[in-house]
Amino acid sequence: MSYLKDRVIVIDPGHGGDATGAIGPTGLMEKDVNLKVAFSLRDLLKPTGAKVVLTRDDDYDIPLGDRVEIAEENGADIFLSIHHNANSARDTSINRTEIYCKYEFASPSFDFAYILMRKFKEKFGLPVIPPLPAMYRVLKNPTPVAVLGEASYIINPEEEERLKTEEYQRLEAYIYYEALLEYASRGFPHVEDLRIEKNKNIYAVLKSDFTVDLDTVDLNLDGESLEFDVSRETGLLTAVLPEDISNGEHVLTLSFRNIKGNISPRAEKRFKIQRPVSSFSITTFPEKTDGLALVTFSFFDALGIPVAPGTRVYIKLKDGRVLYDEKFVGEDGKLRVVVDLKHPEIYIYSENFEGRGMVILSRKDEIVVMRVEDELTGEPVEGVRVELKDGKVEYSGFGGYVFLKREMLRKLPMRLSREGYYDKKIQSFKDTVKIKPKFGGVLIGKKIIIDPQYGGFEKGLVKSPYHESLINLKFAYDLKRMLELGGAEVLLTRYDDETTINEVERVKYIMDEAPDLLISVAHHNPYLVDEGGAFHYYRDQVSRELAMRAVKYLKEVLGLEKVKLADWSSYLMIHPKPPRIYVIPRNLKQFEVKNLMDLKKEALAVFLAILDFLGFKKFRIKHGTAEKDGEILANYPVASNTGIRTFSDENGRYVIALFEGEKSPFENG
Repeated sequence: MSYLKDRVIVIDPGHGGDATGAIGPTGLMEKDVNLKVAFSLRDLLKPTGAKVVLTRDDDYDIPLGDRVEIAEENGADIFLSIHHNANSARDTSINRTEIYCKYEFASPSFDFAYILMRKFKEKFGLPVIPPLPAMYRVLKNPTPVAVLGEASYIINPEEEERLKTEEYQRLEAYIYYEALLEYASRGFPHVEDLRIEKNKNIYAVLKSDFTVDLDTVDLNLDGESLEFDVSRETGLLTAVLPEDISNGEHVLTLSFRNIKGNISPRAEKRFKIQRPVSSFSITTFPEKTDGLALVTFSFFDALGIPVAPGTRVYIKLKDGRVLYDEKFVGEDGKLRVVVDLKHPEIYIYSENFEGRGMVILSRKDEIVVMRVEDELTGEPVEGVRVELKDGKVEYSGFGGYVFLKREMLRKLPMRLSREGYYDKKIQSFKDTVKIKPKFGGVLIGKKIIIDPQYGGFEKGLVKSPYHESLINLKFAYDLKRMLELGGAEVLLTRYDDETTINEVERVKYIMDEAPDLLISVAHHNPYLVDEGGAFHYYRDQVSRELAMRAVKYLKEVLGLEKVKLADWSSYLMIHPKPPRIYVIPRNLKQFEVKNLMDLKKEALAVFLAILDFLGFKKFRIKHGTAEKDGEILANYPVASNTGIRTFSDENGRYVIALFEGEKSPFENG
């Protein structure tokens, strides 16, 4: 019996045509080896009764998206992409096997990949890296099993000679063949017809060539386990959604293993619960008002549960005007409206619901409102700190409004401040106040992750008096502070020097957070040149633009002559989605960090590269000497009006960036 009979296997010989792939020391091309191995594997599979499809059968290139489409159109059970590796450093001493799976943990792809890993260990005898999740385009397909194999490094001279021989090519094909046979012999479990009826009852059928291992059935609602029943005879799974399930979007997932150990593809059902509005409550801020107030409505369904985000609600005042409103209910079932009421009655309308609410008005408490806006965009700015002369502090809230008792206007002036904006002092009350964003506002609302390499047991290059892990972390904190001054949300992949985080965990964290930019930093790399540089994934032109700017400002700020711009195909550079660079501001092999404050200049260089990349260019770099009364000031803080700060060196030399018309830095003792 052939377990592969009628199974569809799509074999993808990587590269082709002008896309040669890696090239060995004597000119052997990866595209040719990939195709020969694919032909051998196809011939081995023919007697099994499997339907074998090649994405290419000659020396021509197929776009990556088309390779995925071939798998989809043929209803592939298994997609196998065949490759032979190289690295950006062209290190010819490296030779190992690497296996990549679609980015889905606990999946059929990983089951197959671990079998493949064992087979390669047994028959190739090379070191094998445990299978890694990957975001390669060819793995982004719905095929249950999708794996990319880098059997060995073609740039290794000894390996290149072996790969030239038909015997070695057939051995590699046979490894894939044996792994396919073993995986198929364990069955292809899958979930059929996962559905929800009447927003309540869950049904699915568990299908497998071998008995379902009931202890492994995993039914989850929004990541939390859900109770269920399964019929051993029919495989029918039944469950009931919780009565008090919240309104809004939900995800139901289901997977299981059979007694042979193979896992099913994860079945997923997305659905929405949207019970209508049944009741509401009202709160106001300030509690006592003459009519100017932030009114917050909380809407509930018949079960007393907040209604779904996005529910449309209409607000009508009996007398007065709406200054600012949300129109749609938020994540917490609330809707906020800034109003100027002349009469306490408010009317509420939603689908299948009408209501009336009352606000208590107190004519004794006269309220004034001030709206804070972004000077460039005119958009409201929330979270602005408003400090009055007597030390009392208020904050701008929804719609950028600040509510003040009229008597408080006697306590002017007031100062407005918020990360991302210049401070502003107001001598007299105004209905609308505009505050100026720093750096053209390009950082406001941006999420940026900084990845300081090493940490914990991995210290990097150890060079007195500091090890590289600590240096990378200090740089990250310096850059973090600069970005936060511009209003960015900044996360680090590690926040201390005691935590060890491997590259896969870093990538998973980065992908989960979905940042706008990623900056990975080190201060040496054994495979790169001794000078510093900025590196990018070769397929990503946008990241290259960021790397080019990093090179430019590392030269200008640090006064370096040689700063390398090159591609770098590490796991962390390949798989995250945002524009990203790997930067080595200066190489520890060439310089010594005597003072951690000196790293602020490196952070400044990368910070300016980010500003330039995001479109803000109104700055200039100033080099000077810190002195007072003819005395040189060593290790002296030098800052711009934005709050960006560096320090002079032991000879008093400093470098700082001046922004939007600043003529000189100011220095603080």
